[in-house]
Amino acid sequence: MRKSKEAELGFASVISAARSRLRSRAAIIANYAGHFSAGNGDAPGKSLSDPVTALSSLHPLWASDIQSFGPWTEKDGVFVGARDLVHGTVCCAHAASTMSVARELAEGGLLSPGDAVIVGVQGEGRGQLRRAWSSLPGNLHVSVVLASEAGNSSQMSSLPPEAVALLPHALGLHCCRVLRDMGQEVQVKWPNDLLCDNKKVGGILVEERQGLIVAGIGINLCAVPPEQDMRTESAFGPGHVDIVESGPLSLWERLNLGLMEQIGRLADEQGRADMLRSYEIVMAFLGREVGVRDGDELWQGKLAGIGPDGGLIMILRDSGKVTLYSGSLFLV
Repeated sequence: MRKSKEAELGFASVISAARSRLRSRAAIIANYAGHFSAGNGDAPGKSLSDPVTALSSLHPLWASDIQSFGPWTEKDGVFVGARDLVHGTVCCAHAASTMSVARELAEGGLLSPGDAVIVGVQGEGRGQLRRAWSSLPGNLHVSVVLASEAGNSSQMSSLPPEAVALLPHALGLHCCRVLRDMGQEVQVKWPNDLLCDNKKVGGILVEERQGLIVAGIGINLCAVPPEQDMRTESAFGPGHVDIVESGPLSLWERLNLGLMEQIGRLADEQGRADMLRSYEIVMAFLGREVGVRDGDELWQGKLAGIGPDGGLIMILRDSGKVTLYSGSLFLV
């Protein structure tokens, strides 16, 4: 169901009232006031009186995070945790999608670059090509504002077009590094997936619209979608990372550390070149025989690397070298 205008304004007013505390970089748990969609199960079409309990009851990993970041202090419908994050983070138990909430709040000047929205369960989560993204309790579903022209000039952040094109690569590399530091042998699969033991454990989606850039990150921490929810043409089955006692908010705390600095390095040519060299080090299937399918087109050959503009370089079996910019990659 579509959210009502009253619900939309209610949610925005709650965050607006907490804006000063969001700037203080404290994690925020916000009351739900809309942004639910049909099929959310136990998500009612009304505000939850205790959003902290709502999140905590979703999964033991959320319960652990709520305890770790507490105690929580309530004022004006917002519960603020005692532990600071690098940037402001708005959390709620249910919403249509993190992307829709983050975009709406950023457009209203309520989120700045680096600020994020985490949702326990999404009703309309989406991935590449607007494919449905199964959002299960306990996994990480987060959208972070990377650049926004809303608000005053101090909030403005801009990247050249050649840097924007590399955002999925930079984000994938950053997530991979953090997860590897936590003991997970994660690789990045071009263009926007995270693999562990040849299982898809995460994905990244970047959307740019009128100067506002929002990135969605999904990482399976504890659960995978059932087989019937998977695309029949999916080349890699679902999996999850195995991080002991790290819930969605705890993982985001680590991912958010240094993230904006990594994005800022894309502004110059040397920074982009350094990132792509590092990307190739953790790139899945480098040097192996792969196929890429894009609609009715199919390419097969050796994965040779990544180009300066983020394109996938393949040495084809029968016709030399090609650089691809979209498609689904699989092993052959």
